[in-house]
Amino acid sequence: MNSHNSESLTVLFADLSGFTALTKTHGDQDASDIAERFYALAQESLTGDARLVKTIGDAVMIVAADPATAI
Repeated sequence: MNSHNSESLTVLFADLSGFTALTKTHGDQDASDIAERFYALAQESLTGDARLVKTIGDAVMIVAADPATAI
């Protein structure tokens, strides 16, 4: 017998706009530092059941049960 989980999750992806241009202009190290700060800010801003699932290049993936919490 298959069980189905009817729980919904909101998945949010957020990335740094212009990251490629930033890297070209300021170099890999500065771009990396900015991305690390972005990851930290995303983590620090989480509320409720929201959680940062992973970082992907210059982006973060966040999940939460409620869309408002994810945002």
